[in-house]
Amino acid sequence: MLGLVLVFLFACQKKEDYIKVSCPSEKQLVEVLKKFNPELYIKIEKVQQFEKVPLCEVELWAGARYAILYTDPKAKYLFPTAFDASTGENVSAKKVSQQKNLPKDILEQFEKHVNFVVGDGKDYIYLITEPKNEKAEETYKNLLQWAKEKNMKIKIIVRPEDFNIEGYNTAISALCKKQSFDQMLKGYYDASADCKEGRATLDKNMKFVNAQMGLTFPNPIIITSNGKLWIGQLNKDQFEALLK
Repeated sequence: MLGLVLVFLFACQKKEDYIKVSCPSEKQLVEVLKKFNPELYIKIEKVQQFEKVPLCEVELWAGARYAILYTDPKAKYLFPTAFDASTGENVSAKKVSQQKNLPKDILEQFEKHVNFVVGDGKDYIYLITEPKNEKAEETYKNLLQWAKEKNMKIKIIVRPEDFNIEGYNTAISALCKKQSFDQMLKGYYDASADCKEGRATLDKNMKFVNAQMGLTFPNPIIITSNGKLWIGQLNKDQFEALLK
């Protein structure tokens, strides 16, 4: 509420009352934001004075989500949004709605967590999924066919959801047996195939996707090679549109 009041007040400033300010550094902003969520990946894209008011506008990636916030020159206060007092328009929401693709350095982090690669071709998509999840498995089967038609690879990151204990245990057994992803989908937990390496792989994936990237949504999650993000099931037309 404090942030909204301040922004409204500054929006009512006369045009000639221009107060130039120095904005906080990217390092300083990352340190401040990390206090709220130490595990979340933070990348500052741009810091600049917000129009002609003594506030700074910060464009950033909070995990895999693009965001905009506002702060004072010392980064003591953070304001999540700004409204234009003359029009009532939510300025930050408008900018965020202009969806940006995930940048290359974030995509490279997803690459480090790929467990399986299915198919051939130079182009590819990332699929975050899990066994023992009907919707996720149905999406995989559809993607398998569509990707084949496009001569694309599917890079699979296995990230069991917290409540899917059966899927987590099944994935461990398949990883420890060094089975394929299709074998993982058909398999079950085998107590004789339970290894520290398998658990460590899944735990790292879960921490990366959920905590570092902030993608706490249910599986499946799809990311294209140029950084477009899709959450949930999709049909062929939506898949085609995602690749454009």
